[in-house]
Formats: sequence, structure tokens, C-alpha cells
Amino acid sequence: MGKEAGRQEAAGDSLDGARLSEPFVTSSAKLAGLASGMLSRRRIDETRAGGAAEYEPLGTLGGSPVEDRPRFKLAREAGMGVVDGGAAQPGWPLPWLPARKMKPIDPVAVNASDALAYSHRREAVRNVMRRAWAAYRKHAWGADEIKPVSNRSHDWLRLGATLVDCLDNLWIMGMRQEFAEAREWVATSLHFRASSVSMFETIIRILGGLLSAFELSKDQIFLTKAKELADRMMYAFDRNPRTGLPCTTISLVGSTCSYAPWTGHSAILAEFGTIQLEFKYLAFHTGEKKYWDVVERIMALMRKADKPHGLYPVFMSPTSGSWSSQKITLGALGDSFYEYLIKQWLLTKRQEPYLRQLYDDAMLAIAKKLVQRSTPGKYVYIADWNGGALVHKMDHLACFAGAMYAVGAQEGGRFDAEYMTLADEIGETCYRMYTNTRSGLSPEFVNFVQGKDLVTPRTAPYNIGRPEAVETWFYMWYYTRDPKWRDMGWTVFESFERWAATPSGWTALPNVDDPRRKRDDKMESFVLAETVKYFYLLFDPDYPIKLEEFVFNTEAHPLRPIEPM
Repeated sequence: MGKEAGRQEAAGDSLDGARLSEPFVTSSAKLAGLASGMLSRRRIDETRAGGAAEYEPLGTLGGSPVEDRPRFKLAREAGMGVVDGGAAQPGWPLPWLPARKMKPIDPVAVNASDALAYSHRREAVRNVMRRAWAAYRKHAWGADEIKPVSNRSHDWLRLGATLVDCLDNLWIMGMRQEFAEAREWVATSLHFRASSVSMFETIIRILGGLLSAFELSKDQIFLTKAKELADRMMYAFDRNPRTGLPCTTISLVGSTCSYAPWTGHSAILAEFGTIQLEFKYLAFHTGEKKYWDVVERIMALMRKADKPHGLYPVFMSPTSGSWSSQKITLGALGDSFYEYLIKQWLLTKRQEPYLRQLYDDAMLAIAKKLVQRSTPGKYVYIADWNGGALVHKMDHLACFAGAMYAVGAQEGGRFDAEYMTLADEIGETCYRMYTNTRSGLSPEFVNFVQGKDLVTPRTAPYNIGRPEAVETWFYMWYYTRDPKWRDMGWTVFESFERWAATPSGWTALPNVDDPRRKRDDKMESFVLAETVKYFYLLFDPDYPIKLEEFVFNTEAHPLRPIEPM
């Protein structure tokens, strides 16, 4: 579809009480009316009593009229949010995408958006967390996941992944009784006895979840458990003394250590490059520099490594430290390494300038080599490089890049305006990945074929509730206060509630263009820990986690900056 084609969705009432086929209106009169009518109180029933909301299916597509355009226009269609900034400045590698100056914040529009958030949007998101948590507590307490259709439990890490991953959700959303109960489980029942786990997933979900719970609550039990877990993983850094690259699969009760055969027994960029925040934070708060040293050694290796096209391939030999593949991507296998370049710099209070330099070098190289513009819709997307040519696809995972560019554009840098312009375009493309489907939910990735935009592939039409798009919309709302980001988020939230919702959370869809098909019985811990959390932060006008004060790990666990060691 071209950019004028919109989501086909059911007519009927939206969660805002307006018909979904009604175009979104942001006239000054309407905004002023919303602001004056809803903002007379500081907050609207912020601490409503009660448990999980009753689940009600929100409708179907069958026989309903559909809209043929989005509920509001995107920036390049209607001039919202940005104004032309002229020619690209020297050194910016995208002459067809020069910087656009941000329009001034409109207080009336922001107040109206806050009014909607206070009146019901924030509470709607919190109720998703409440109903999912109530079901998890009843049917799967202490397990890694609850299956949200059958209400059966599922384990794959055997570390209470959903519970630990969501500790900070409970704190941030004011669910303190639930937090206290989860804290007791951590103190008495979280044992590290798994014989085969993904080191990467254990670090970002479990170690990150424990550290964030410690950061927010200051309860020492979470730091104690985090240290115990990290100590059981330290041996993995010693298996390759020449490089210090840890194994991908490890044991928490022994010393087995391996790399996946499908990688050619290589180390994976997004895994060994996405553990630094957690280990550095742990080192600072325990005073034990050994945790810092093992991950900083990896960064030293990355500084010296050859960088084809200024970027980092996805596979590296753990024994030699040379690249074993030339594939470059911001999707699976590569994504969060780039994210952690800027976040490490922010975590250590901007005191390690080499990290900022690595980040800026990589951002310019991504723009030069991977950023493309589609035909005919002119959507900006981030392609893959297979070692010999571009692959014109974009993973939903790569939607995090909007946030990555935006967070690096707040420091008075040379290309701040260009970064924000690119972040704006990525955020809009990722929104279209949703609205271009029958369900209003994004597939795992989309292809860009000459003359066709946003083609859902037969090999990946599913949606498992990934967070990267709403992550970018939250960052963009935070930095610009443009209501379009919240409106995008609300449209997608409604789609999740319409097609993925069960009485126990959000489940996965096997085909986003056939939402009536039997749904998969699956809810990864990140659906709540990241996707629902970012929706909540997007719609919480009180900003419980301020981006000036916290750095999120790649699993959306907030940590306060520390001094470098």
C-alpha cells in the first residue's frame, strides 16, 4: 500500500468512546474544550480501587465498513510536528533527508492529550497489567510465563521470568501490594538452579529486573540476588581468554558453556554487546570491579575491531575476535549492541567519551549504508546488509532505532536535528507497519519491494507483542510533546485489546492479516515488562520515569546513572 492507504478496521466504538471510522481531529477548539473540561483537577481518580478490569472482546472485522485512511495524518502528509529545515548540512549522509526544525510545543494540545491520559488511557493500560498479573498469580505463580489462552504455565529459563521481569512494572504502576508479594517470592523462592539458559536473556530479563527493582525500592534483597546470579555466570567470560567473549548458553549450577551450532559456534553481537549496563551497574553498587572489567574488556575489543562500512557484523569468532560473518543488521542478532553504545555513555554520566564517539560514528554509518526510502510511499526504513547487497526489509525489532537516535539528540551535538528528523521518520514507518494490516498489529518484519511498501512476508506474518515501536513513540512523545505519538500509541493499544486480549493478558497472533484465525497461546515476559510498560509511560502525564534521570536497559528496566569505575 502507498502512504495514503490506511488500516482496515472495524466500525464501532473505540476505547476513547469515538467511532473508529471517525477521523482524528485536533482542531484548536476541540483541544481547548478537552483541556478546559478535563484538567480542572490535578489528576483524575489516579488511584482507583479495584482489581483487573473485566475483559470484553472489542469487535470483529466481518461485514463492517472499513476506513481507507488513518485517523490522523502523518508529519510529511500534513506538516505536523516539523517544518522544513532546508538543505542537508555537510557530513550528513542523507541529502534527501535534511534536518527539519521542530515546531514549538503547543500547550493546548499537550493539555488535551494529558486530559485523555488522565481520564482513561493510563488506567486502561494499568488494567491490562492488573488482569494479566492476577491471572499469572492464580495460574502460573513463579513460572516463567503464563499461557494466556489456556491459563497453563510455561518454563524455559526456570527463573520466574514474568515475575522478575515485571517487578518494576508493579512499582511504577503503583501496585505496591503485588510488588510486596513478588518481593517475598524473590527472597524465598528464587533459586538459580537451571542447567541450561541463555546468558543474554538471563542478564537482560532477570539480572536487569532485579537491579531495577533494587534501584526503585532500595530493597537490598534484590541486589543480593543479582550478585548471586552474576557470580554464577562469571565463569562464562573465562572460556576464551584471548577475547573474553562469554558463551551464549551456560549453566547456573555447573560450568557447561557453548555456542549455538546455527551460528557456526560464533558469539552474537547483540548478546555480548548488550550486557554492559547490567554488569557496570552491579559493579558500582557492590563495589566489586570484577563485574565492570569483564564487560569493559568486550568494549575494548569492539574499539579495536575492524568495522566494515563503519558498522559491526552479527557474528564474531569467540576464540580469535575476528568477524565470522559480514551480515549487518539492526534487527535480530545486531540491534541492542548499537542501543547500548549511547546508553553506556549516559549510564556513566557522560564521562566515557569514547562511547559517545562510537555511537555517533555508528549512527552516521547506519544512515549512510542502511537507511533507505521506499517507493512509492517514501517510507524511511533501515535495511539489512547481507555482506554483498542490501536486503530491503525492516524487522519490527529495528523500530527501537527511533528511540536510539532520539536519545542521542538531546546533548547539543552537531547532528541533533538530523537525528530527530530520522527518528521521526522511523517512528512513522513503524506505525504504518501496524496500520497497514487487517488487525492493526505489525508482522515480525516487512519487505519493501520496488513499487510496493510494507509487504507482510509469508514467512513472518505473526505478532508476538514486541515493544520496539511503542518504545520509540514514548521517547518521541517525551522529547517533542507532539500528541501524534500518543495518538499512534492509542490506536495500536486499541488493536492489541481488540485482537490479542484475553482475560489473562495479550496473546500472540499467527497472522496479522487473518485475526480470526486461532490465536497462539503465548505471552513472552517482555509483553508486560516492555510493551505494556512503555504504553503506560506514554500515557502517564506524571512521568514516573524521567529520561533525564534514568537509563533503560534493553528490557525496559530503568537504572539511575552511576560513576565509572
